[in-house]
Amino acid sequence: MWRFHFTGEDLARLRFEASPGPVMESWFALNVMARRRPGALFEPWRRNVRVRDSLRLLGGLAQGVHPLDVFTLVGAGAHVEEGLDRFLGVGADSVRAELDTWGQFGDLPSWSKLLPDDAETRRHFAAALRETHTVLLGPYGDPLRAHLEAEVTARAGVMVRGGAERLLSTLHPDLVWRDMTLDVTTRFTSRTLDVHLNGRGLVLIPSVFCRLPLFSYDSFRPDDAPVLFYPALRDPAHAFALWGQRAAGAPQRPDALGAELGATRAAVLEEVGRGCTTTHLARKLAISAATASHHVAILRDSGLVISRRQGGSVLHLPTPLGLALLNGTLAGPN
Repeated sequence: MWRFHFTGEDLARLRFEASPGPVMESWFALNVMARRRPGALFEPWRRNVRVRDSLRLLGGLAQGVHPLDVFTLVGAGAHVEEGLDRFLGVGADSVRAELDTWGQFGDLPSWSKLLPDDAETRRHFAAALRETHTVLLGPYGDPLRAHLEAEVTARAGVMVRGGAERLLSTLHPDLVWRDMTLDVTTRFTSRTLDVHLNGRGLVLIPSVFCRLPLFSYDSFRPDDAPVLFYPALRDPAHAFALWGQRAAGAPQRPDALGAELGATRAAVLEEVGRGCTTTHLARKLAISAATASHHVAILRDSGLVISRRQGGSVLHLPTPLGLALLNGTLAGPN
């Protein structure tokens, strides 16, 4: 296990990032795709995507309980190209260090030995990462962002009401908080690995495709706060809503939907179809929070929407009936 040793200063510096960034989330998704049994939460997603041969270049490094830590090489930039530019420019020693660390837990593909120093191999790797994002995450961009936004909002509410210790005690079953230490169960070593934060704090990052809590640390930047990724997809209802969304660019039917529900309510259902909070909905449609809540309540009473409280916010998701209406496979409610 990992054992994080906190001081009062570390608790004060505990913070969240909104997401792992598109490249790292794609890497986690590739890890899920490589598993023989991805689990009930991810099986519908895996059926919906098609892995291309070019992605198999990466498979050897993304497999296993602990995939290669590319986060230290690409960062959490909001855009794919930002992360890939960082990867192409990172020093050879950094790439080599991550490969050496990962090599302790799995067999490195022979081509990966060229990755630190060979520019062409790096470009091929970056191109495969870009395609991984396009194929595995591209169709679900908005729902994934909305889900992670709701997760961070909910966890922030826990910390406001109960403090950092309450947050760490409830974050995940594999995390145990006691006596200013956070024990993180891991599947790849039976030893206890002590991490003394020494005032750096800890960065918590939720991920939809991260299956188990994972620790990321850049040995070339020892003063930076370590990162702990944790799974943000736990509820089968949320998984159903995520994977039930249409691919980006799929034909919409706003006119038909508007005729059934009214223009504003149709727009509300479209946004809820991606997963959203009341605050996000009001901001997106430029309406008041009270108006947004009113429209959601009507859709909920019609069996088209479900709402789940997450900390201080409420996440709205489509029901199977709502998804069918959005997909144009069902007539609207009378």
